[in-house]
Amino acid sequence: MTSWDLGIVRYVEHFAIEPHLQGRGVGSDVIAQFVAMDSRPVVLETELSETSEMARRRIGFYKRCGFEECVDVDYVQPAYAPHLPSLPLRLMITDKNNVDVNKVVQLIHRIVYNFE
Repeated sequence: MTSWDLGIVRYVEHFAIEPHLQGRGVGSDVIAQFVAMDSRPVVLETELSETSEMARRRIGFYKRCGFEECVDVDYVQPAYAPHLPSLPLRLMITDKNNVDVNKVVQLIHRIVYNFE
């Protein structure tokens, strides 16, 4: 897991479990421990559900871990380089009602992607 402290939230940039450990509850345990470490909401990006079956499964996993989809926010991941496209994604967050999601988007773009 790679994460960022964005002040009002913690942002998970990357999360992966070794394939031979998947399906054993390890990922859920790691997420639960990370969320419990701090009272601030945790936010992450996922592919859109219509992208693939894997995206739907990933979203389901995060929902079971207590994340909610921010369906009311059109989120775009900035391009990693000038020659690459931006990517429409979905934000998922714990405790969505206690954070300004638009402010979270601004923080992710500015701090993580260095994009204004």
